[in-house]
Amino acid sequence: MAVDKKKKEAYPIQVKYSFKPKALYRTQKFQLVMEGLLIEEVLGYKVPFGYIKFLRSGDFVKVKITQKLKEELLRIFSDIESIIQSEKIPKGTKDKKKAVDNCYKNIET
Repeated sequence: MAVDKKKKEAYPIQVKYSFKPKALYRTQKFQLVMEGLLIEEVLGYKVPFGYIKFLRSGDFVKVKITQKLKEELLRIFSDIESIIQSEKIPKGTKDKKKAVDNCYKNIET
């Protein structure tokens, strides 16, 4: 994590031992967003963006951490909490070749 004490900002940094993908994966963005939320809550710094360093390609990517991403991540947490509370596995997608970031399509209910 990098910190700018004058601006009271912090910037999470992740290092991936891989090549930079053509487009960043949602999970990579959400990892930075979660780190950003923790930094804001625990340390009290603002987190406007974070970085991902891809070691195999040498790329260094700046990722903007928006309010929309934060809200989406919190909604996902709420959905997970609902699954745990109800003890019901959500239905998979209609298309057998696609999944919504989950492995539920292989589990029978």
